[in-house]
Amino acid sequence: KPLLHRQIEVLRSMNLEEIMVVGGYCAKSLDSLGAETSFNPNYMKTNMVATLFCAEDWMKEEDLLICYGDIVYERRVIESLIACSSPIGISIDRSWKRLWDLRMDDPLSDAETLSLTNSDRIIEIGKKATSFDQIDGQYIGLIKVRSDFVRPFKDAWHSLDRQRLYDGKDLENMYMTSFLQHLIDIDFDVRAAFTENGWLEVDTAEDLELYERCFYEGTLKEIINLDKCQLHQKKEVFLAGKEFKLLKLCLCLKEKLFFMLKMVDIGIISKIYIQLYKIISIKKLLMSLQVILILCSRNLLQV
Repeated sequence: KPLLHRQIEVLRSMNLEEIMVVGGYCAKSLDSLGAETSFNPNYMKTNMVATLFCAEDWMKEEDLLICYGDIVYERRVIESLIACSSPIGISIDRSWKRLWDLRMDDPLSDAETLSLTNSDRIIEIGKKATSFDQIDGQYIGLIKVRSDFVRPFKDAWHSLDRQRLYDGKDLENMYMTSFLQHLIDIDFDVRAAFTENGWLEVDTAEDLELYERCFYEGTLKEIINLDKCQLHQKKEVFLAGKEFKLLKLCLCLKEKLFFMLKMVDIGIISKIYIQLYKIISIKKLLMSLQVILILCSRNLLQV
């Protein structure tokens, strides 16, 4: 089952039904499970944050979730994020090192800084870590913006200096973590919504091969239960005594993963697809930008 489908099924199980997919490279080929699709014409020149704001018209004053598309997650991860009441909530994995140890020999070569104060307030995110002491958890690519902060969130983007570099990138190629750090620096209250694993990130074909092997060995379930990443039946959502009205979700997909999103199943991976992926121009994949899925529910999530 494609990564994209797993995400959509989890979200639909929470009564999040209306979906728009904003794509770039090969956007017309995306199988969005019946969702509407739109196109970012500047996908060759922009990065994730710029693509996110192509969906700005969907960002009304309702709770907004932003989700990367190269991940899969259990429903509990999203439930934890939705239950976060701060203006900006970010899913943080406190047991991150288990997944990083699985994927690479030197986790510190890839992990980014994440510093917390007052137990859950985030004061730094997304820098190059030189010590495990700089890492209180890892950001997993899931963000919630509270309804009354959607407008300030958009205003913060539009107020950025277009001539400045952000962590070495111009505005159109800004990293999401750079934007989050900017929000922190201008005094947005950004808090962690904690999880203990329950998710996977797929950056390469090698990641997929590794997860396939772990799946068949029975060890993948130590990190994630894939049965909880798909829809078996619609259920009502009960969350920590809070009622959420119209939820909108923007799933920001790195389109370098388009090929895997369309064709690859984490559980049963075709070796043919893996080989095809390996011979496709890496440059084209890296330039292929991101896809944004915007999901919103017309239904109330009742508590």
